[in-house]
Amino acid sequence: VGGRLVSKRLQALSASASSMHVIIEEHSERMDPDHSVTHRVEGSISSLIGALHIGLDSNGLNSARLLATLLSEASAAAEAELEEAMRAPQTDVGAVPASEIWVARHMCTVLTRGGCADEVLFASNSLPIRHLDGFCTKVPSILSNRGASGIDGIVHTAAGAAIGSVGRCTLLVGDLATLHDLNALATLKQAAVSIVVVILNNEGGGIFHHLPIASHKDIYSPYFDTPHTHKFGDVCRGFGLSYSAAADRATFAEAFQRARREGGPHVIEVSTDKEAGHQETLKLRATVRGVASSLAQAVNSL
Repeated sequence: VGGRLVSKRLQALSASASSMHVIIEEHSERMDPDHSVTHRVEGSISSLIGALHIGLDSNGLNSARLLATLLSEASAAAEAELEEAMRAPQTDVGAVPASEIWVARHMCTVLTRGGCADEVLFASNSLPIRHLDGFCTKVPSILSNRGASGIDGIVHTAAGAAIGSVGRCTLLVGDLATLHDLNALATLKQAAVSIVVVILNNEGGGIFHHLPIASHKDIYSPYFDTPHTHKFGDVCRGFGLSYSAAADRATFAEAFQRARREGGPHVIEVSTDKEAGHQETLKLRATVRGVASSLAQAVNSL
């Protein structure tokens, strides 16, 4: 349903599958690089889905709705498992490091609290959007910009989104994407953009720590992870921007709340650790896979 899938894994699956591949879109533009689409349906997606439900119910085939119920239950179960896995120790909560995934989940919790429909979260490429997609079950309205190479112009694009948005805008971005668009910080100040910029600084290309290239130590660093020791406090203050630094959960939560309350452009830099983030991702993926396995067993029993 909708346009081309971004995920390489899903694209590979659709290209290799011998089953029928139907694409439903509201326009006539063709985008099928793998030549795997067997049928195209052009029209209103919501109307077509509604008609399918009616048709299935009239024929006594309500398995589609049953599957939707199972998926909803699995999503709720996954969220409960993730919440438990990321629960802070009962002692010295303020000292618990603010991992990248925890930051993404906390932001989504705040931005969706009370059903705020005017909240916009701009997700940068690389790890930020993957954290949101993989570990946040409830998210606000999401905007993104793939860019020429997935890294350029992120902060500027988010500034444009904030200017054009009727509500409040928050940007979740990595350190390298921020460095590639550093002059955008001046734009935020000059245009008096109302936006909260959250920079996840793991001192390099943290996403490559999650890829097979990380095992090739002779070339992984510095050619792929591009390590650095830069911090953004001085440059933000140089541009006249409000700035906060955080390394633990309590400090970030307070800084995020204050930035949203004060309005205007505000930058929050969260210092994280690549290796710790990688291990947390592996742990949480295993948690979600356990829930998915239970769902698969339930579906097979239908």
